[in-house]
Amino acid sequence: MGNLCSKNIKKQNLQTDMKQKLVENEHQPTPIQKQEETESVVIVKKVIKPEEPEVKSEVLPEALTQKEIEDYSKRCKFTHDQIKALYEHYKKISASIDDDGVIDNDELNEALGLTQSEFGKRIFKVFDLNGDGVINFEEFLIGLSPFSSTGTLEDKIGFSFKVYDIDGNGGIDKSELTILLKACLSDTFLTQISEDELKQLIDATFEEADIDGNGEIDIDEYTEMVKNHPNILNNLQIDLPFLK
Repeated sequence: MGNLCSKNIKKQNLQTDMKQKLVENEHQPTPIQKQEETESVVIVKKVIKPEEPEVKSEVLPEALTQKEIEDYSKRCKFTHDQIKALYEHYKKISASIDDDGVIDNDELNEALGLTQSEFGKRIFKVFDLNGDGVINFEEFLIGLSPFSSTGTLEDKIGFSFKVYDIDGNGGIDKSELTILLKACLSDTFLTQISEDELKQLIDATFEEADIDGNGEIDIDEYTEMVKNHPNILNNLQIDLPFLK
């Protein structure tokens, strides 16, 4: 009888120990869970690890070679003498804030007399053809070409359309026009225009220009609108007196 009781007690104790181990194991991560946790930690470290920004700069030669001038003249609408003059101007602008051989957003806005608004940023984006955040001399020439003495109305229209087409999808929608109209008017009489009046102006513009009624003004519709209202280009005139 005593032996039987002793065996039962040992059996109960063994069962209790096994239950406790099962409960403890439930709270212990499996090898797969441990691996996932380790990978999660690694991923987090990769995400929060700061990256050093790439500093873009160029060493500008004192003057352009004749071959460089000839090559540039094929890609813009300036004469050889104008390219030489523009190069000297480019060197001054690129060194106006940081003497790094390239033009950044602040330097371009300062040179063109623009405010640090969305409008100024958009003009910089149109100049920055490769999207690297700075303007090199070739981009400078191409960006100014529509405003050369041989630049056509179509050239200026194409340039201004790119300024208004913020997302670059080939059409100007109401939100894009609203953003840039506010930026253009911010230093003039925007305080005298209410949000309702601005909305009415946008709606009237689209009623006239959005001929196919798709909610966007494409380049053909924009061209027709500018020809009917040439003053639209007034905010996009870049004077080049040093070339005269």
